[in-house]
Amino acid sequence: MTTPQTAGERQTGFRHFHEQLSELKQRLLDMSEKAESLVDLAVESLRERDSGKAEAVLAADHELDDLEVEVEQRAISLLALQQPMARDLRFIVGAIKISSDLERVGDHAVNIAQCTLRLLDVPISLAPSLEIDEMAKRARDAERRHRRIHPRRRRVGSVSLQARR
Repeated sequence: MTTPQTAGERQTGFRHFHEQLSELKQRLLDMSEKAESLVDLAVESLRERDSGKAEAVLAADHELDDLEVEVEQRAISLLALQQPMARDLRFIVGAIKISSDLERVGDHAVNIAQCTLRLLDVPISLAPSLEIDEMAKRARDAERRHRRIHPRRRRVGSVSLQARR
């Protein structure tokens, strides 16, 4: 038979739950930053025809895969053990979806890096594509605009997260 929790025990459990939520948010931010840096590095490797940068993207992809697994495990653990309600439940479910999307972004970076390596085998010299630079610039500008509007918050998917300070 279980004994009823005291107010202090409930408060400690509540605090622990919110610490776990904060850790989940931070890991999502880490994952977002990693995905963004991989895409930037992949685009640089393509623009500069740099095999070293392309290989670095390929080598770092497993880190993003590991982060996805970690985020999903944390989220599922919170769902199973804490039985969150309302906003917290929506955030946790969103975190699972976001981690999958961010991992897919990393896969796209890998695809760009693989294309770079294949292009290195082409004997002709290809001029850097202005379209690639323009697409990368637009993506960075969108992120900068968002940060300017919400300087203390980062948006990952449909969930806003507090940025590290």
